[in-house]
Amino acid sequence: MRVVVAHLIALVLLLSLTCSIDALRILSGIKQAIYFNSPFRRVKKMNVGDSLTNIYPKSINKFGPLDDVVMGGSSSSKFANGVWSGTIVTASGGFCGIRSLNFDLDASSYKGFEVTVRGGDGQRFKFITRDSGEWNGVAWTWEFDTSSSPSSVTKVRLPFSEARPTKFARTVPNAELDKSKLTTVQFTLSKFAFDGQLNPKFNGDGTFNLSIDSISLY
Repeated sequence: MRVVVAHLIALVLLLSLTCSIDALRILSGIKQAIYFNSPFRRVKKMNVGDSLTNIYPKSINKFGPLDDVVMGGSSSSKFANGVWSGTIVTASGGFCGIRSLNFDLDASSYKGFEVTVRGGDGQRFKFITRDSGEWNGVAWTWEFDTSSSPSSVTKVRLPFSEARPTKFARTVPNAELDKSKLTTVQFTLSKFAFDGQLNPKFNGDGTFNLSIDSISLY
């Protein structure tokens, strides 16, 4: 693993001599791939409780950025101490995201997720879960709106029955969610909604900030 990482870093340094901007984008993409795919970062299996089970212990289930640099964009974000913040650049992309490390979660006895956040600048975000270990498998997606006040709390319930199956923000027909095999959760802020439609509550280029207080099952 260390040898592979060393070779990748050396390649990035070489590219930076001729094309620093592209090299930085490549480096960011490599960092994302290493973070999510490292065998030492997998979260252990979580057991479902009897009622409201919190699946977001900040000290264990860390999130990593998954921004539009993977598609040649320039947006960037970070996650620290429960706060997701970043800068959106709509040219050649227009989205930022964070994704949890993989876990194994059987949520078959639950109705959906309950998410509590603060801030969000009045924008519309997406919450995503997946039921496959495939990196770009079906993304089961909900949208939720936030408050324009940085201190206001938004609590939303996201029923499994209302999750939209998507790939790259396009609806996947005839897909069925397997609640017994959930593997990750994500947040996304994007200029796109679904199927090529624009997000009507998207502020465009600039900074954003979203505090994630809790993610639970109900």
